[in-house]
Amino acid sequence: MIAENAADIRGGYIAESPDKLLRIARHFRAHLGLDRDESPQCNAPWTSAVVEADGTVRPCFFHRAIGDINGRKLEDVINRMDALVFRSILDIRSNLTCNRCVCSLNYRRRALA
Repeated sequence: MIAENAADIRGGYIAESPDKLLRIARHFRAHLGLDRDESPQCNAPWTSAVVEADGTVRPCFFHRAIGDINGRKLEDVINRMDALVFRSILDIRSNLTCNRCVCSLNYRRRALA
């Protein structure tokens, strides 16, 4: 059983934060119809790309392909008009794919000291 709030998770043997563990539990409860789907805080489509073995490029693991790198530069694929439009209209909070996502990539640039 997973505790109902982050304060109830103790021990130090698990690397993930209590909040992330609770989010995972809520994710699976939502799949069982016991909770609502919840989009993670994510900026993957704007800060990364997934390149599959066959060259297919996706804005993240779960969204449709936006092109392929076969004979093209990755920069050209991620900056194609359809990829730009996809990112400009993507609303993480309301997108059904994002609502059911298990990933939570949220890249933050660190200030250089």
